[in-house]
Amino acid sequence: MRTKAAVGIKRFLLFLLITLSAYAAENTGLYTVTAYCHCAKCCGRAGQPTANGKMPTAGVTVAGPRALPFGTRLFIEGVGERVVEDRQSKRFDDRIDIFMPDHETALKFGVRKLHVTLGNGSY
Repeated sequence: MRTKAAVGIKRFLLFLLITLSAYAAENTGLYTVTAYCHCAKCCGRAGQPTANGKMPTAGVTVAGPRALPFGTRLFIEGVGERVVEDRQSKRFDDRIDIFMPDHETALKFGVRKLHVTLGNGSY
């Protein structure tokens, strides 16, 4: 026999699942995703801070389109969660560029078309 509390919890979880699924569908798009590192070939000058003034961190930093505010969380298919802390040059403003620890890793990543979901908050 089900208790009212158990039924209420199941209904709440179903509501939460539907809401989150709708949010993800609205905020997911197919993007060209590239990679860069801290070298002069990738950035023009080696060792510079990101556009928001922080030093880039592998596994965290991405350069995103100007439409996305700094601190926006992105979930990148096959890559994981990253944070917009840098900007692309204007001609590549429709791309997402992932910061990598070294040039070889950035080259190995290449250019990919991946689904990217905007997070629901910022750091």
